[in-house]
Amino acid sequence: MSTPVTPEINASDSGQPALSEIDRLKNAIAAPTKTFTDIKRNASWWAPFLIMAVLSTVFVWVVGQKITWDQVVENQFSAMSDKQKDRIAQLTPDQQAQQRKGMLMGFKYFSYVAPVFVIIIVVIVAAINMATMNFGFGAEIPFKQALAVSWYAGMPRMFQSILAIGITYINKDPSTFNMQNPVVTNLSFLTSQSLHPALYSALSFVDVFMLWATYLTGIGLATVASKKESTGLTVAFGWYIVFMLVSVGFKFLTS
Repeated sequence: MSTPVTPEINASDSGQPALSEIDRLKNAIAAPTKTFTDIKRNASWWAPFLIMAVLSTVFVWVVGQKITWDQVVENQFSAMSDKQKDRIAQLTPDQQAQQRKGMLMGFKYFSYVAPVFVIIIVVIVAAINMATMNFGFGAEIPFKQALAVSWYAGMPRMFQSILAIGITYINKDPSTFNMQNPVVTNLSFLTSQSLHPALYSALSFVDVFMLWATYLTGIGLATVASKKESTGLTVAFGWYIVFMLVSVGFKFLTS
């Protein structure tokens, strides 16, 4: 007499049923542990990347239509520190024109390939997080899982992109638009970018969506590594602070 074969249930090691991509996206916000647990089963990350790429392209198109790239460059020059403006003033008219043209081409064309640069940045961040967890805290996170965690943890930034698109579209005064900070969800509004560039940079890191994404990164790292949440949060926020200090220091030295 043969033994009946029980159908195999596609589930992770935790016993959680496999999630669809839609469920993973929703749970990344509503119940992040479920999404990060499912990453142990399937470390794909195409869904959040696709959403990011679409939103990025729409944002760039809206900027070109509603703000114009000439205005973006003009606003960029206005936001420079006095030292930077003095250095530019010392250039010949031809050199100044070439610098403006270079900035215009950069904003106008390279903005459309921003997703490529985002991929590179996310890969680097994922590698750093993986190495820190594995060598610093004895975890065994595969790179694919660390990469998927970074992408799904970045879901809050999608809301920020949607806000940026909406606010840019209804903007009545293009001269107030800041390409690097189109929607102020951080404390940078407390100071002037041109007068206090380093402080402006520091305060821009105190951002609702950036901190939310960093928190999710910590939860994700802890989940895929089967470590305490405090371990993942220590790694995520530790590197966040390091990156902030480097960015602020660079801004201080260059402005």
